[in-house]
Amino acid sequence: MFENITKDERNRYLTIAVILLFVFSTIAIYISTPANSGNGTPTPTPGGNANATLTFTGRGSANATLMRWDPALFVRGPDPRLNGLLANLSASGIVIKDVPQAGGHILTLSDSAQILNVTEQLVVLNVTIQGNGVISIPSAFVQGDSINRTVSGGTFYYQDTPQFAEGDVFPIAFDAYVQGTALQYGPQNILVLPGNILDAEVAPLSVRINQTFLQTFLPWGERNLDLGQYQINLIGGDQVRPHIHSVVYFQQLLSDSQLASLNAQLPAWAAAAAEDSLIGVKVNVTNQTLIQTDLARFGITPIFPSSSIEVYPYATGRNWSSIVNDTARIWNETYPNITAQFTNGYKLQVTLRPTLSLNGQTYAVRTPSLLIQSNYPPMDNGTLKVSFQPQGRQIVTFTTASYSPAGMIEPIQ
Repeated sequence: MFENITKDERNRYLTIAVILLFVFSTIAIYISTPANSGNGTPTPTPGGNANATLTFTGRGSANATLMRWDPALFVRGPDPRLNGLLANLSASGIVIKDVPQAGGHILTLSDSAQILNVTEQLVVLNVTIQGNGVISIPSAFVQGDSINRTVSGGTFYYQDTPQFAEGDVFPIAFDAYVQGTALQYGPQNILVLPGNILDAEVAPLSVRINQTFLQTFLPWGERNLDLGQYQINLIGGDQVRPHIHSVVYFQQLLSDSQLASLNAQLPAWAAAAAEDSLIGVKVNVTNQTLIQTDLARFGITPIFPSSSIEVYPYATGRNWSSIVNDTARIWNETYPNITAQFTNGYKLQVTLRPTLSLNGQTYAVRTPSLLIQSNYPPMDNGTLKVSFQPQGRQIVTFTTASYSPAGMIEPIQ
């Protein structure tokens, strides 16, 4: 019946369908109903055994494969650059319909292959982007109250910011209603899980000083120093901020057997159970020899990190030289037997490029502005070392970030 309609008419029908999808609240049904069950009828469950009628709710996990994206996007946000970008996309023929709707735009694209291309251009703006696709789940593991089960999967509708290409596999978690060995209504409230932690070195787009402070480092054995009197003696509004590391790190990650043995025989100085890379130590314990001896029984070599003391000056009416001299002089007067060397520290406002490439994969950086702490001011050869857990093809947040001269490995403090 549609063989005689024109291309423009087909595009108009697609736009109308997308508007209905986004505006009239059918999205909930769209993403929760199995894609291979078009009338919304739950997937039949196996019969002939007691498990076929057992039902429960729980949290599911699975590996999903993206089958396809629909050639449409819903974009919403106040960014003043949006209209200009959409005009360029329309002029190039990538966007064939742009319908303003509900504070945003419903875009119909010339081809679903353009979904990632358009998303990558939009993601650098202050906007939200939603697309609709189809995922395939071979099977899922669902954990309920006092019950868990591996259930059959299927193909399901999926709504998210497009970040995967056809055929990409990614881990997801979701709410589930299980009947027998099947997901009764498909996965609900799908969340893409972070991947493994990745490390990268990147050249920032810009680095500027947000705040300068003074810092010194205390040996591990002096980390319980009472700083109350030093705060009282400081001039004006200068503030002390200690960062106490009451832990010991392990020179190598513990094996499962080492970790189990150590936690089964925790020394009296331990503040909590050990992890594979460190163990907490009670604040009043400063005997490094005792700790070395106790850990040696398990084949463990400890590293004792320093603690840092930071002084944030109230700089009104004082030059930096006077601040440095006052900070050191008052320390020597308060603690004449503890030597401290104060150096500059920096709070840096770092701006990253909108994308980060690593191992042949390009990730969209969702938080391109970072406030980090460094021993170094902005420099020509500065490098930002970051760790992150990608969510699909995007970086939502960074696990760690440090700024230093290129090629430098900073020691554990």
